[in-house]
Amino acid sequence: MSFTHGSFTFTQLRGSLIVGEFDLDLQIGQFPGVNRESHLVGGVHGSEIHCPYIFSNYSDETNLEIALREVRQQIGVTADIVIDSRTYPDCTFLGFSEQPGARFEDGSGEHGWITNGMLRWRFAGIY
Repeated sequence: MSFTHGSFTFTQLRGSLIVGEFDLDLQIGQFPGVNRESHLVGGVHGSEIHCPYIFSNYSDETNLEIALREVRQQIGVTADIVIDSRTYPDCTFLGFSEQPGARFEDGSGEHGWITNGMLRWRFAGIY
């Protein structure tokens, strides 16, 4: 399955996008002589989006590193994520967190050089 972030296409999604909890502006106050807290509640906004992702079928580790560099160049780009028929507007790409020890050459000869980890974005709004 593939999906896009702006003009960049990710082609090897291993699961689905996971949308985290939305942030809530909340200021908690306590005052002398008062047994309770005071809560000032603001708006609900923003959350993290992440998804498991695998890079595979690279002929050598150099080509795998080139692909990772192309993804890293997207860090800071804000665009819509489109997957299937769903759109998540105004998502800023935070990067790819490679799983420690995940980079290896597939011994079967089928998948070449592989690594996996998590793609991460910050979703600016609510849907």
